[in-house]
Amino acid sequence: MRVLVLGGPFLNHGFEALGCEVLNAGDKADCDLHCTHPMSALTIVERAGGLGFSPDLVVYCDSGNMPQFFDLEKLPCLSAFYSIDSYCNPWHIPFGHAFDAVFVAQKDYVELFAQSGTPAFWLPLFFCSARRHYLEQDRDIPVVFVGNIGARNNSDRRLFLDAFRREHPLFVTRGDYVPLFNRSRIVLNQTAAGEINFRCFEALACGAALLMEECSNGLHDLFISGEHMLPTYTRGDARQAAATAKTALDDPAALARIARQGRELVERRHSDVHRAAEILRVMKDLLREAPHLRRLLPENLSRRGVLLANAYYFLACELQQPQHAPHREFFLRLARSL
Repeated sequence: MRVLVLGGPFLNHGFEALGCEVLNAGDKADCDLHCTHPMSALTIVERAGGLGFSPDLVVYCDSGNMPQFFDLEKLPCLSAFYSIDSYCNPWHIPFGHAFDAVFVAQKDYVELFAQSGTPAFWLPLFFCSARRHYLEQDRDIPVVFVGNIGARNNSDRRLFLDAFRREHPLFVTRGDYVPLFNRSRIVLNQTAAGEINFRCFEALACGAALLMEECSNGLHDLFISGEHMLPTYTRGDARQAAATAKTALDDPAALARIARQGRELVERRHSDVHRAAEILRVMKDLLREAPHLRRLLPENLSRRGVLLANAYYFLACELQQPQHAPHREFFLRLARSL
């Protein structure tokens, strides 16, 4: 199957490992089709055709930014949207009407997409198997946190990490997580809104024990506390999290067992290849019903256009800072054109 991936390149390797021919379009310099400004998805398909690539499937992977592509509802082939940050981007739900199916990383949000009439499926995050994660190094860091500290959508993180450090030593940094996770016995996780983030899978793939806050979004469908990860802590309770870390570190054999079982689980079930395989399975089943042909009927395009306009109005309302005025005007024009 020929798969055109728009936006984030997270699943490129997964599709390629399954024998797909993959072309990636996005704003990263190493994309096959580099896009420096928002573009019509139809233009991208035309450019791909100039390279001898006619997609059977288009997958738009959420990269945490404003949408880079429009006219997605007019794509001439099967299409899917992978919504990752739906918890902080409500425009994703009406935006899903541009596609034949939506895959949702956060389980609690699947129903919101499904109720809007778009076939929606839970597709948790993963680790990328193209990169070697487990390095079998000595673990000289007891507890680590690797990630952004100053994110606007997570103002509690710095306070939580500072409170944890008052209870127990914690190494906090940013950058390449693989070397640090491999040196660490425990990886501390803290989320923006109770989401299951990439860090869960990356920490386990590196052979560290995951210390995760209690949340929904399918956490306990994915992992068993005390078997694949450490017992969860109440969100924001740094004292409880630190006590859990100390208890785990005091029992090295049990800690190593949990870390090993967590690594074995993600390698067995939670890589990019597993996720790409699930997308292909679902989309091949849908292909027999030819939903893209129904989507392209004039009456359906008109109905979807009204719903998509809501997504663009959402975006325009969010972009109130003066520096974002050109983006706001762009999305307002898109909304008014539908």
